[in-house]
Amino acid sequence: GGLPVLVAAAARLLKTKNWTVNNDTLESFFGGQFASGAKTDARAMIESTIPDDQARELLYRLTCVVGPISKTQIDQISKIPEKIRLAADKLDQLLGLWVQPYAEETFLLSPLVESSLSSRLDSNTRRGVHAILAIHLVKRKTKTVLDVITCIHHFQLAELLHEAATVLMKTLLALTEMDREVPQESLLLTTWTVGSLPSTIHISTRLLLRALQIGFADKLAAEFSGLLEDLDRLMDEAQPIADAQLGRLAAASSITIRFARKYPSIANRYLLAMLRSAPQALLTFGSLHQQDYPMSIESFLWITANATATDDDVTSWVATLRQFTTEEIATLSASEFAADNSVVLCDQIWLREFRKPEPQRDWSSRDAILQKIEQVASEIGLGLLYAAATHSRLTILGESQGKLDAAVAMAEDRLTRMTTDVERFLILEVIGRQLAYAERHEEALVWMNRALELKIGEYGIFR
Repeated sequence: GGLPVLVAAAARLLKTKNWTVNNDTLESFFGGQFASGAKTDARAMIESTIPDDQARELLYRLTCVVGPISKTQIDQISKIPEKIRLAADKLDQLLGLWVQPYAEETFLLSPLVESSLSSRLDSNTRRGVHAILAIHLVKRKTKTVLDVITCIHHFQLAELLHEAATVLMKTLLALTEMDREVPQESLLLTTWTVGSLPSTIHISTRLLLRALQIGFADKLAAEFSGLLEDLDRLMDEAQPIADAQLGRLAAASSITIRFARKYPSIANRYLLAMLRSAPQALLTFGSLHQQDYPMSIESFLWITANATATDDDVTSWVATLRQFTTEEIATLSASEFAADNSVVLCDQIWLREFRKPEPQRDWSSRDAILQKIEQVASEIGLGLLYAAATHSRLTILGESQGKLDAAVAMAEDRLTRMTTDVERFLILEVIGRQLAYAERHEEALVWMNRALELKIGEYGIFR
């Protein structure tokens, strides 16, 4: 209850008065300031029980600390201008009522002491104390999630928001890459995830932080749609800012790489941002060249092609392809991933329908989607994609719709439009296979032999 607090307060005050009881002392005790011992009386109690100005200053600085306080921290925060002299002696004056021993060389503040008492500090001093406490945590070799959150808290109150963001980003990146769960890691999603990020943080930092928060939320299977909307907004805001292009590239790369196989439609959108930001961003780093990377940025479109799982994904993919420049299409066409993933993209359109119960199959809708791919591929000159779309259309026509002769006629016509042996192989192979399924073996052999005579290294699975 309040009695032990009052007794300790009385003893502390009498000791500072050399155990002299006079009218002033009696007035302070019986004037009602300490009647309840509640936190609302703490300020008055501090004034009466700690007459030393610098001892009170030290206590107010200690209210900035979260959790146990080490002697090292006390020493560090006492040195912030204006320096508290003889800090150890001032600490001794606080022991008992306001500061209690906790463990070896460690202390805890009394429950009577509220953090709001730090408002009595000079603003520069308060920011300095929080900065020292944050740096103390940064230097720890091993940190818990709570340590990280406390560190960010101190940097925020020190008004060092870039440093707070940096600590959070490094932690999110490390935890997202781990294949195990870390205790209390979900608490990191309570930091800067509601509303907009502070505008005083450089926009490049805000971009990357949002991208890392999205990746971490995805790892934890947490909702991230609000974060993604804010990242979309930041990407638009940063588009005309020259020195924000590196941030746009970093954020877009993070989202594209993480979501290429899981959420291809999201990845497609950010892939375009990568392509548009990269030339400006990489101007800052003259030593970085495309050949320094294991694959071209454009090649990510083949990864999302492989991951398409719905018609909406296909629509997104085609829309993204339409926005590629002539140079980007040439790079895409030359990619080592082009041959296989052109076929995967188109064959999945057929297979998704094939897996449905027969009465629910709508082959005309599949053919319509493949015709759109053919049209786009023809317009932009992506021959492999055109051949792959035709390959799947012939499968639908000859196998799924049972119109094999029509498929053969269409194949003969399309062969005249193919410009490479790789493209021709796809047409010859699919018709040879359809004829074999129909037990028209002599015709099948002719088509198969024509396919095998082509000197290509692609499509070993078909050969």
